[in-house]
Amino acid sequence: MGSARIEMAFIIARNILPLIALFISREQSGRADQPSVRPECRAPTVATDMASQERCPKNPSMFKAYCAHCQGTERGTAENPRFWLKEDNYYGCPIVEVLKNGGQVPMSDAHFRFGVRKAQMLVACVPVLREFWRASDEKKLQFKTQVIPNGLGDLRIKVYVEMHPDFELSSGRPIDRPWLPLQALPPDHDHIGLGTMKCRAIC
Repeated sequence: MGSARIEMAFIIARNILPLIALFISREQSGRADQPSVRPECRAPTVATDMASQERCPKNPSMFKAYCAHCQGTERGTAENPRFWLKEDNYYGCPIVEVLKNGGQVPMSDAHFRFGVRKAQMLVACVPVLREFWRASDEKKLQFKTQVIPNGLGDLRIKVYVEMHPDFELSSGRPIDRPWLPLQALPPDHDHIGLGTMKCRAIC
């Protein structure tokens, strides 16, 4: 698996779903070919060729070579966002963070990040996530509660719709919008909630 490692600070793709699947596969493998001290227990390193690159003045966390703003690409607008996958660790646990146009995905949430188990939940629920982000608010509210198993059969996720208050109009006025919670069923207990843009980012 050494050759398949995500050696990066950021990966840009039209669809980040295969990268999330790679993250899951790599972490589940146990990295048998890696040193006994697991890399995610240390601060993530940046490849040498990236270290010397200049950063975007608008988005300092991004290298210019990987920044839609600096590259002047067509994607990266509010209507046609570009999504990045950033690898990191959180108190020694491997995680990935999803970014939109070099910043946070929804304005109401500073970080959209998750570990391996939540990544498995998202991958298992992709068909529902895709349907949810493409639907109108009226159609979203018609979604029926369902239980989705993952491909290995060791995880079941309850998916349902509820109204969520943490959305804001451009005026700053809060507004309730449909929200898609994913709840792992016992013996698991992980849960994650997604609005339209988070569903779009994963799909």
